[in-house]
Amino acid sequence: MTAKFIIDEEEIKRYERKLYAEEKSEATREKYLRNLKKYSDWLSGRDATKELAIEWKESLIKSGYAPETINACLAAINKLFVYRRKNWKIKYLRLQRKTYRDDSKDLSRVEYERILNTLKKDDKKQRLSLIIETLCSTGIRAGELKYITVEAIQKRQAEITLKGKTRTALLPEKLCVKLAAYANKKGITEGPIFITRNKSPIDRRQIWSENEKGWRQSGREA
Repeated sequence: MTAKFIIDEEEIKRYERKLYAEEKSEATREKYLRNLKKYSDWLSGRDATKELAIEWKESLIKSGYAPETINACLAAINKLFVYRRKNWKIKYLRLQRKTYRDDSKDLSRVEYERILNTLKKDDKKQRLSLIIETLCSTGIRAGELKYITVEAIQKRQAEITLKGKTRTALLPEKLCVKLAAYANKKGITEGPIFITRNKSPIDRRQIWSENEKGWRQSGREA
């Protein structure tokens, strides 16, 4: 008799450890786990099967999810199936590649400055203002802010390591001056500039939570 395959909390934790062992980025792990939890909730304790996985895919389509979102959900469960040695690969939706870029999603210089000016008026939003300025000035990702350190400011460049590869992000002089002033004000003498109350690097969820509030205050919808 085939053992039941229940995707419960314990199963998801094992899957999380597997992703961590593969050195997947924090953002990738969060995405996989979020989508797997969504599938687990949909199953509602039922024994996972390929037929039900296909049914879930169809339910996502009927619910109006974007094809990219559906494929992200399928990627999460397909990876789990491979890990658990289930020959259940679910076919992804075929996507039509865009031959243009949607300029409406770009942030104009005027909007960028308006966001910063709005945040600077609020003492509690100074860190968020500096985070946005750092991201826009360097081109790094939100999850890479931990590499913006006191030591990096002194060298005017940050060494960013991801998946075994290292690249250098140059830090503009004006930005370094602002970062150094912020670090001095907060009593940060070494390590990451943007940290939590527990002294650990701020994570992307906290950044985007703050960013969404500041974005709306500036008059532009997130």
